[in-house]
Amino acid sequence: MMQSKDIASGIRKGMRVLVVEDSFMTARGIAHLLQELGAEVLGPVPSVVKAMELLDLGKCDAAVLDINLGNETVEPVAKRLEESGLPYFFVSGYASPKSMLSDARYRRRRLLPKPVEPIMFREAFSAEFGSA
Repeated sequence: MMQSKDIASGIRKGMRVLVVEDSFMTARGIAHLLQELGAEVLGPVPSVVKAMELLDLGKCDAAVLDINLGNETVEPVAKRLEESGLPYFFVSGYASPKSMLSDARYRRRRLLPKPVEPIMFREAFSAEFGSA
């Protein structure tokens, strides 16, 4: 298993990672983990509209997405990231969160359960975003 230091050394410093998460505490935890890995956090934002606003600025390299954002899913953001060729993965506290996604291509994406375990998060980050 890779140590945090080993993972961080394989990641491009300053990578800008969008965090879309409607739970303040979870968003704060994810942001902290990203900062430990040398990433720059965009957001966190709690909605599709706010995420799209940040994506419109064109300064995003990757994203961590909560699937369920209260009264909406994050699917439009995932679609935009797919179209832009940007890496991302999901987090969710639901037992079967991928069933909330209508497009099957999103169901194949990596999913981390909440609460997010730091070791699993670092491994997912390295696998999905790695060095560029």
